[in-house]
Amino acid sequence: ELDVKQTAWANYLNNVKNICLENFKYQDYPLNEIINKLNIQRDTSRAPLFDTVFTFQNNGLSNIAFNGINTKFYLQDFNISKFDLSLEIVPFNNELNLNLEYSTKLFTKPFMKTFLEHYKNILNIILDNQDIKISKIDMLSEKERNKMKMRKLLEIIKIIME
Repeated sequence: ELDVKQTAWANYLNNVKNICLENFKYQDYPLNEIINKLNIQRDTSRAPLFDTVFTFQNNGLSNIAFNGINTKFYLQDFNISKFDLSLEIVPFNNELNLNLEYSTKLFTKPFMKTFLEHYKNILNIILDNQDIKISKIDMLSEKERNKMKMRKLLEIIKIIME
């Protein structure tokens, strides 16, 4: 059992990788059979086992040429989310392109913008220090931390003034 808070990011990531690799042996097991055995109540408007998807397209977007015809990969926006939250990362031209889909019944655009900023902050922190303990990763920006400090200070002042 891993004490996540006290685990270094790199160790945690390695542990998740090992668990995933170990469980690939079950990938041919029929999803429908798993759902039936778990006796999950079905709702056709939702995925039966998970609501959040993260995808890293490690091969990127490849252009294909055949018989003199060149193709270009195109990300189509269907304006509908298949899951509550789906984040896809695709390396392309030495950049990481993010495609975020979310349920507008659950999340607002400003909330998701903040979510992406926090995600970016986390990535920058772990890229700078892969041995950082997970409990030490701060997703807030400096502006957000200052805003929180100001709120606490105002609360203290209010208590003193009463």
